[in-house]
Amino acid sequence: MKLLAVLVLYKLSPAQSPTLQSLQHCVSLSGNAALEVSILVWDNTPSRQAPVDIPLGIRYVAAPHNPGLSPAYNHAITLAQDLGCDWMLTLDQDTVLPENFLQRIAKIAEDVKYDLDVAAILPRVIAGKKRLSPFCFAMGALPQAVPVDFMGVRHGATYAVNSAATLRIASLKLLDGYNSLFPLDISDMDLFHRVFLSGMSVYIAGDLVVLHDFSLLDKGGRMSLERYRNLLRDECAFWDINMSVFGRAERMMRLAGRICKDIFRPGSSEFRRITRKEIYRRLVTRRSTRIKQWSDWANSRRLRATFPVVDLPVAVSQCNERLGGEARQ
Repeated sequence: MKLLAVLVLYKLSPAQSPTLQSLQHCVSLSGNAALEVSILVWDNTPSRQAPVDIPLGIRYVAAPHNPGLSPAYNHAITLAQDLGCDWMLTLDQDTVLPENFLQRIAKIAEDVKYDLDVAAILPRVIAGKKRLSPFCFAMGALPQAVPVDFMGVRHGATYAVNSAATLRIASLKLLDGYNSLFPLDISDMDLFHRVFLSGMSVYIAGDLVVLHDFSLLDKGGRMSLERYRNLLRDECAFWDINMSVFGRAERMMRLAGRICKDIFRPGSSEFRRITRKEIYRRLVTRRSTRIKQWSDWANSRRLRATFPVVDLPVAVSQCNERLGGEARQ
C-alpha cells in the first residue's frame, strides 16, 4: 500500500501540530514493509514562509492566500498520482491518530483492494463526548451517527468529516476531486454525497477511534464571524441543492437551536445575530433564488481565491530547495 497523507495547517507551525506528531508516531510504529507513507504539509497561514521545523522527507507547500481545504486536497490528489499512491489520508491540524491507525488502515486497504466500489475507509471521529463521524440522515433529514459497533462496507448515503478519512485515489479521480465551490466548510459532505450518487460505498472502521477538535463546537474561541457567515452560506446551499424539504425543515430547526444554545455562551451575541439573519433570509427568499445567489457568490469567491496562485510555485520551490527535494507545482 502506498499512501499520501496530506495535513493542512492554519496559523500553526508543523512542530505544534498534534496531528503531525501523532502521524509520525504511527509511521514509526507501523513496521510494515508493505506500507509506504509519504507526507505533504500544506500551510494556509498568511505570510508564512517555509519554516525551519519541517522534518526531512516531508513535502511542504506554503499557500499564504489561504485557499482552503479543497485546493490543498486536489493538489495532493495530483501529487499522489505522481508518486504512484493508491490512497490519500486527509488530515487537519487538530486530530490525534491512535497508534495502530496506519497498520489497521493498511489491513483494510488490502482487504478491499479488488472491491473498487469502496471509495473510502472511515474511522470513528469524536470531539469530547460528541460523535462527529461517520453519520447518515435518517429519513433523509435527521442526522445520526453510524452505530459504534458497525464494521465493514456500508452502502447508502454516508458522510464523514475530512480529517482521518482515507480515500482511494482512483475514486477521487472519477469524482473529479473536491468541489472548488466548497473550498472549506461542507467540502467533506459534498464529496461523500457525490460518492453516494456515483454508486460507490465506504468502509467503516468502527474499531478505530480518532480524537478531533471541532471548531463549530467552540465558535467564540475557534471561529471568526466571517468564517461563520461563510459556513452558513455553504451549509444552507448544500441543503438547498441536495436535501429534501424535510431535510431543509430540519436545518431550520437546527439553526433555531443554535440561537438558543448561544444564549448561554459568553460573547456569542454576534453569532446569534448572523444566525437570525440567515433564518430570516430562508423564510423570505425562494429556494431557487437562494441557490442562484449562493452560486454567484461561490464562483466569485473561487475566482478571488485562485488569482494569487502564481505565488505558490515560488513558495514550494523555496521550501523544497531547503529540504533538498524536487520543486512541485
